[in-house]
Amino acid sequence: MKTNQFLKVSLFVPVLVFFIAALSCSASQPVQEPKMEHVISEVGAGYEVLGVPPVMRKVLWGLNVPIQYRAEVEKGGKYVVIFAFFENYYGRAKQRVMQLNIEGAEKKIVDVPKMVGRKKTLAVDVFASDADKNGWLDISVDPYSKTKDHVPVLAGVWVFDVKDWQAQKMTAEKVLNGNFDSIAYYFVDCGSDESLYPILTFKKRIAPIVSGCNGLFELAKHDKEISKLYGDKLKKIKIELKNLKKLLTEKKFKLLIQKFAATQQSLNQIRDSVKPMLVEKYKPELQTSAQTHLASPWGALVKVRQEDKLKLMLDVLPQATSLEHKYHPQYATRDLFGWIEIATSAEARNKSTKLCLNYDIGLRDIDYDPLLTKYRYCEGDVDVQIMDKAAVRVWSPKLSLHVKFDLSKLSLTNNLLSGEVKSIHNVTLYYAVIFKDKKIETLRKELSTGNVDCNGFTVFWADSVADLKLLSKQIADWKTSQKTADAWAKNKTKNGRVSGPAKLANRTDIDKRTFLTMGFQFGGTYAALDGGYQAIWVRDTTIVNICTALSGDPQFLKRWTPYLLANPTPAEVEGKKYKTFIIAPYAGRHIFKMEDDGPAYAILSAYAYWKLLGDDSKLAEWYKTLDSAMQFLAVKSYSKKMGLYSESFINEAPLKESPYWKDEKVPGLKIGDDWPMRVYSIYINNLMYASHLMMGEMAIALNKNSKSKKHFEQAEKLAKTIDKKLWNPKENIYWTGIAVMDDGKEILVDLTYFDIFLDYAWAFALYPITPNAKRSLDSINFMMNPRLPDSPFSTTKHHTSIPYGYSACVYTWGGEFKKAKTALEYLADASQRLGYNPTMKALYAMKGAMFEWTTIFHCHRPQVFSAAPCLYGIVSLGASVDYNGVNIMPSGYLNRIDDLIFKKSVLNIDLKTPKNLGGIVVDDKEVPYTLRIPSNLLTPGTHQISFLNKKCQPLLLYTNLELLDVKDSSESVEYTINGYGNGVLRFKNVSRDKISATDISGKPVAFDYIPSPTGDFIQITTKGKPITLKIKKQ
Repeated sequence: MKTNQFLKVSLFVPVLVFFIAALSCSASQPVQEPKMEHVISEVGAGYEVLGVPPVMRKVLWGLNVPIQYRAEVEKGGKYVVIFAFFENYYGRAKQRVMQLNIEGAEKKIVDVPKMVGRKKTLAVDVFASDADKNGWLDISVDPYSKTKDHVPVLAGVWVFDVKDWQAQKMTAEKVLNGNFDSIAYYFVDCGSDESLYPILTFKKRIAPIVSGCNGLFELAKHDKEISKLYGDKLKKIKIELKNLKKLLTEKKFKLLIQKFAATQQSLNQIRDSVKPMLVEKYKPELQTSAQTHLASPWGALVKVRQEDKLKLMLDVLPQATSLEHKYHPQYATRDLFGWIEIATSAEARNKSTKLCLNYDIGLRDIDYDPLLTKYRYCEGDVDVQIMDKAAVRVWSPKLSLHVKFDLSKLSLTNNLLSGEVKSIHNVTLYYAVIFKDKKIETLRKELSTGNVDCNGFTVFWADSVADLKLLSKQIADWKTSQKTADAWAKNKTKNGRVSGPAKLANRTDIDKRTFLTMGFQFGGTYAALDGGYQAIWVRDTTIVNICTALSGDPQFLKRWTPYLLANPTPAEVEGKKYKTFIIAPYAGRHIFKMEDDGPAYAILSAYAYWKLLGDDSKLAEWYKTLDSAMQFLAVKSYSKKMGLYSESFINEAPLKESPYWKDEKVPGLKIGDDWPMRVYSIYINNLMYASHLMMGEMAIALNKNSKSKKHFEQAEKLAKTIDKKLWNPKENIYWTGIAVMDDGKEILVDLTYFDIFLDYAWAFALYPITPNAKRSLDSINFMMNPRLPDSPFSTTKHHTSIPYGYSACVYTWGGEFKKAKTALEYLADASQRLGYNPTMKALYAMKGAMFEWTTIFHCHRPQVFSAAPCLYGIVSLGASVDYNGVNIMPSGYLNRIDDLIFKKSVLNIDLKTPKNLGGIVVDDKEVPYTLRIPSNLLTPGTHQISFLNKKCQPLLLYTNLELLDVKDSSESVEYTINGYGNGVLRFKNVSRDKISATDISGKPVAFDYIPSPTGDFIQITTKGKPITLKIKKQ
C-alpha cells in the first residue's frame, strides 16, 4: 500500500494549503479573545436518533453557569433568535428547566421533556431587538431558578433579521435543517470549537470568505493555468470583496449579508472546480510533515520523522530479566541516540533542488509492508525495518545514504561504534551501530566529520557488553541476517492467515504485523505508538492477547499471562489485605485508580492460557492469587441485598463513590441533578458471572471441590438475578444497570447511558459464557444499529473502532454474517484514511493501521486494542474459536484459513461452501450433522478441514459448549455436549417438538427454545456433566 507523505514544500504550497483550509473551515478565533468560563462542548445524543438534524450532534453544557453570546447587529434593529435543544437524559418535566433571557424580548421558560419529550428535537423562536440601541444583542440561556439540574444544554443558535424571517416565511423547525444558514446574521453550531467564544461579529462572519478569496488571488499569481481559466472571475470577486469590506466598515449589515451570500456562491463555484485539479497536480507538495512509528518486540520504539530529512530516533527498554512491571515508557531510556539524520542519494537531492523543493524527493512516497515489518521510501529506495533481534536496520539497496550521527553518544572502541546509557532505574543499556560494507579505516575518517556515506546501517542494543558483541557477530553478515529477519516476520505472522477478499485479508495482514512489532518479549504490548500512549494496561492488553489467541495465534497470550499474574496489586479493605488487579499501573507504581473489572481480565487471562494452550502447569499458583482478587471484589463491590456487583467507573469515568470523582466530574454521567454513587451494571455482572464459572472450572481441575461448588452456585444465582433485574422485556435488551443515588434511590438506566458501547460489546462477546447468549445478541444489535454504515448517522458519530470486531463475532455465531461483514468492512474502509496527530503535529503514514476511532483520524494509530478485535471478527467469518472448541462458519466471505492453532492442533480450513451443506470433513473423515468439530478430533498435529457436501438434517450450526460426540441413527441424531453455565446451540431445520435433552442418568434436562431466521436457538444450563441432546429427523 502506498501513500503520499506530508512534506515541506516550496512557495506555492502554503498558499494552496491556506486556500483549501480557508474554504473548509470557519475562521480561527483571535488568541486574545477569552472563551466562556465553565462552559464545555461535548458530543451530544442527537447522533443516536434517526432523522435528527446535524446541529443536534454536538452541544454546549454550562456547568452551573449561563451560556451567553453577544452579537453585533444594526443599532435599534429587530431580530428573531432561534434556539435548538435536545434533551438526552431527562424524560420528566422540571428536571432541567432553562430560561431564555434575550435583549428586547420577554423571558421565556424552556422545559424540553415537558414540551417535546426526551431525545426529541425542539426549536424555540424569540422575537428580540437591540433595545438599548448600542449595536449589540445580548443572548443568554440560563438555568431556571426552580430547576433541579442547573446545567443548561444548547445545541444551536441563529440570529435573523425579522424582515428576512417574514419574507422567507421561516419557521423555527425549518431553520434547524440549515436551509437558511447563508442568510442568517449568525449561526452558532454549539459544541464546535468556535461556539465557545461569546462575541459574534460580522468581521468573524465573513472571515472565511476573505481568507478563501485571498488564497485564490495568491494562488493565481503562482499558477498560470488557474490564472488563465479563472482570471476574469477572480477580478470580479476581488471587487465584490472590496465592497464587502466597505459595507462592514459602514456597518450596513443587512446588505452585507445579502452580498456575502452571492460572493460565497461565486467563490464556491470556483473552489469546486479548482480544488480537485490542485490536489491532483500538487499532491506530493500539499503536505507538511509526517511521523511514522515502528516498535520492536525487543523493546525499541522506532520513530521515523520525515521532513526535509529522514530522522530516526529510538526509545529502548532494557531486556526484562524477570516478570517485574515495566508497564510504562518511564522505564525507557529516552532519545537513546538523539536524532540520526539520513538523506538519500545525491541524485535524489539534486532532483529536489532542480524542482525547487525544500525536501528530499527520495523520501516522498512510502510503501508499507505489513508482513516484513518494514517501511520503504520508494523513490529514494530506502528501507526502515525491524529485525528478528534487538536491532533496527536502515538501508538503500541501490543508492547511497548520507548519515549524520551525534558522536557525543558514540565512540569507536575495539572496531565497534558503540555507547551506553543508563535508564532512570540505573539499568545500563549498551548499543552499537554497524555499517554495510564499510571498512574500519574508511569509517574512522568519515566519523571524524560526523557524517557517513553508506548503503545502510544497523542499530542494535543489549543488556551487557558480552551480549552486544554476540549480537554484532549475528548481524554482521548482511545478506544472511536480512534473510533471517524476513523469514522470522513471515513465520511470526502466519498463524490464522486468512484468504479471501482483499479488504478483509489485507486487514488481517496489517493487524498481525501490528501485534508482532508491538508485543514485547517479556509479555507486554504497547496500547498505541503515539502521543505518549505506550502504556500496557491490564484490561486492554488482556483483550488484545485473548483476541489474537481466539484468532488462532496464541503466541502473545503465552507471554502475557505469566507476566500479568506475576504482578498483582496489593489492596486492603477494613484491615484485611488482598491481591487484585487494576486497570492502569502507572510508571511502575500501583496506584489505586481501581476499576472493578481488573480481576475479571486477570481471571480470563489465566483461563484462556489453560484452555487455549492446553497448559495447566501454572494453574495452582495463579488460582491462589485470583482467589484473593475474587474475595476482594466480594467485599468491595458485591451487594448481598441486590445480589449483584457494582462498579464505580463507567467507561473509565468515575462515579461519585470513586475518590477520583471530585477531580473528574463527567457531566454525561449525571442522572437528574446528581451523579450516581455506583451502578450495578450488566457489564460488570456479565463479567463476574463468567469469572465465577472460570474459577469454578479451574478449581475442579485443582481438586478444590468446595471452592468450585461455591463459584458455580454464585454464578447460577447471579444469572437469575441478572435475568430478573437487568433485563428490559419491553425493549428486549439489557439495561445498562441500576444506578444508586446518594439518597439510596435506585434508577434504571438504559444502554444509551454515557454511550457504554465501548465496554459492553466485549462483555457480551469476549467471555466464555454469558448469562443469556441470545439476549447478548439482541443487546449488541441495539447498540450497533446506529453505528453500521447503512445508518445515516454512522459517519457523524465519534465511534470507537474497538467494539466493531466483537460485535462481528457475536453476529457470526448468531448467523448474521452480512451484518458482521458490514461492520468489519466499515473498519477496513476507515483504516485507509490518513490521520493527523495534533500531539506531534504530524500526519501518520501508516495507512491501513487501525485507529482508535472510526470517525476521528487523529488519535492512537496504530492501536492493537482496535486491531485485535477486528482480526478476531474477520477470522470468525470462517472459524469461530472459543474456549471449548472450534466452529466452522459458512459465511461465504472467506476462502481459507491456514495454520489456525487451538491447543496443540493446527487447522487448515477450506471454506468453499458446497450446494448441500450437511457437516464437515476432518482429515478425510466425514462428520455429518455438525459444523462444530467434535473435541476428540482436535488431536495434536495438523488437520485439514472442509465442509461436507451431503444432505444431512438436522445441522448444528454453532455452539459454545464442548461437543463430545455426534451419533446418527435412522430416526434421530444425538449430540453429547458438556460445559459450565448457560450455553447456547443454534440449529438448522429443527422444531421444538423434535428435541429432548437428558443427563447421563437419563433424567430430562430443561432448555429454552427460541425460533430464529438464522437457525433456531437452544439455550441450556450445563454443570460440568455430559448432556445428550436428541433431535428427531424431519
